[in-house]
Amino acid sequence: MKGILSYHTFLIFEPYLRALFSIYRMKWTNQPNSVLLERSFLFGIVGIVLGTLAIFNTKFHFVEAPMGPLNGVSLGLQLVAISLAVLVLRKRKVEPDLKIKAQKMIVVLAAAFLFFVLSI
Repeated sequence: MKGILSYHTFLIFEPYLRALFSIYRMKWTNQPNSVLLERSFLFGIVGIVLGTLAIFNTKFHFVEAPMGPLNGVSLGLQLVAISLAVLVLRKRKVEPDLKIKAQKMIVVLAAAFLFFVLSI
C-alpha cells in the first residue's frame, strides 16, 4: 500500500504548490523603487548602528566580547544597502526624485562604509 503523500500525489498538487510559494519568492529586482530605497535605508541604518556599537565597545569595554563578528555584520549590511541603492540607479525609467535620493544614499553609505573599514 502506498503512503498518502506518494510521488503521484505530489505531481497532482505541484502546480498549486508552486503558485502558493511563488508569492513569497518575489525577486528584489521586481520591487518598486521606493520599496528598494526604504530597505536600503533600513539596512544602512542598522549597519551604521551596529558599527557604532562595536566602536564604543572596543573603546569603553562595556561587554567583554569579540567585536569582529559584529563589525562583519555591520559592514555586510552597509554593502547590501549600497548595492540596493545602486540597483535603483541602474533601473530604467527611474523618477528623478528617487534617482537623486539614491545618489545621496550611495554617497552617505559609501562614506560610512569607508569610515568603519578604516576604524577597524
